[in-house]
Amino acid sequence: HNYGIDGDINLNLLNSETKNSSHIIDLKVAAGYTHATYYNNDTKEHEGNRIVMAPDFTGDVSINYTIALNDKLGSAINFSNSVKAMGNQYFDEANTLKQSPYALWNMNLTYSAKQWSVSAWAKNIMDKHYFCYEFKSPVGGKKPEYLNSGQSGAPRNFGFTASYKF
Repeated sequence: HNYGIDGDINLNLLNSETKNSSHIIDLKVAAGYTHATYYNNDTKEHEGNRIVMAPDFTGDVSINYTIALNDKLGSAINFSNSVKAMGNQYFDEANTLKQSPYALWNMNLTYSAKQWSVSAWAKNIMDKHYFCYEFKSPVGGKKPEYLNSGQSGAPRNFGFTASYKF
């Protein structure tokens, strides 16, 4: 069984123009809720459990501030700030491997002009530890023991990007 709802709102909070520049501030909010459970499972033991990798909610809030300069280069400065959230999700049908809700905070500052741009960015600023996925794997040979394995999410990282469009 699967049902849910999602939606998003985009608001233009500021749109002003002066002789030398224009200023735009946009706010974007998106959210979704999903209730997804096993209805007819071959072994019947997992019926009613949450479906693997189907988070119960997702969310995203971002604010973007753009200054478009009225110069010969057609340059602009953009600052974006966002928080992305992920709800409870399970990584196995028995619902024993679980990732609790988490949120990631990201920022980006870009200067662009005609065909080129330069950005400085930061991702997962609060250095939140989380798993992208997890699974049980045999330790080795014919042993009955299992080891939880998985892929952890990217830690806090910073970077620069430069691009040129031909």
